[in-house]
Amino acid sequence: MIIEYLGHSAFLIKGEKSVVLDPFKSIGYDMQKVTCDYCLSSHNHFDHNAFDRVNCSKIAAQADGVTPVGFEGINLSRIKTYHDDKMGKLRGENYVSVFKIDGVTFAHLGDLGEADNQRLIAALNGVDVLFIPVGGTYTINALAAKNYCQRIKPKIIIPMHFKTEKSTVDIAPIEEFLKLFDDFKKVENPINFNINQYTYPQILVFDYAKF
Repeated sequence: MIIEYLGHSAFLIKGEKSVVLDPFKSIGYDMQKVTCDYCLSSHNHFDHNAFDRVNCSKIAAQADGVTPVGFEGINLSRIKTYHDDKMGKLRGENYVSVFKIDGVTFAHLGDLGEADNQRLIAALNGVDVLFIPVGGTYTINALAAKNYCQRIKPKIIIPMHFKTEKSTVDIAPIEEFLKLFDDFKKVENPINFNINQYTYPQILVFDYAKF
């Protein structure tokens, strides 16, 4: 299986099926155009729903609701959350995507803005790979992200939605999150991913120099 970080909150996962998560544009740079089987978008903001950057046969957008059809190939389920801590009054809804590729269960939190969603923690408990926003301002901040990681207990933690050199989004750099932990592993981008090669839990930091 291949996992490629495409910048911001976007990833391409390629195994028996291929999935793109939260495609974006116009954040100081645009996401490269990619091809995949499925595209999953957490919410309808331009930096998470740039479908013109993706060539695929099936898209799950926010309007498709919690349980969109046609995604049996990845056993997709979605959990409605909020983009803020005020029940969506500031920035609306956010959909967490949970899916499986090659026997590995992934959860992508999108722009989760709730600092302590007990229902979400229970639903994701023990997930294999957790993509989690860490930059604050529009999402949970580094401390809230650490709390989710400690309570969900994923095998692999992949931080996203943080400030980079080219990004114009007003969010914190990844170092604010990483300094809360004793250990993390920097990896190339993309990586040939084998979940059995890591000691759990493991934070993977993808090379983001070009972003």
